[in-house]
Amino acid sequence: MLLFVFLLSLMLSCSPYLSGKVLKEIYVEKPNPCYYVDRYIISDNTLKVFLKFKSGNLVCPQVIAREKLYLQDPVKIELVEVYVGRKTWKKYRPTN
Repeated sequence: MLLFVFLLSLMLSCSPYLSGKVLKEIYVEKPNPCYYVDRYIISDNTLKVFLKFKSGNLVCPQVIAREKLYLQDPVKIELVEVYVGRKTWKKYRPTN
């Protein structure tokens, strides 16, 4: 029983929602699953997301992947710009 209480408290403390810091979540599109979000900037209601390619000998299916990003800023996001390297890969309006 003590182990159950410990594991439950550990799960709850790791949740981004229960920490009280997450104000919004948004899905970010990526060219394929082998990219990850390196950093993001919010300016003028635009979310600029910078992706990096995961290193290693990876097999990357060529499908559009989505990753959930937890924002700590209450600004309403009207446009998402995704950058791969120094080039704009995609611009779109968020669905959530």
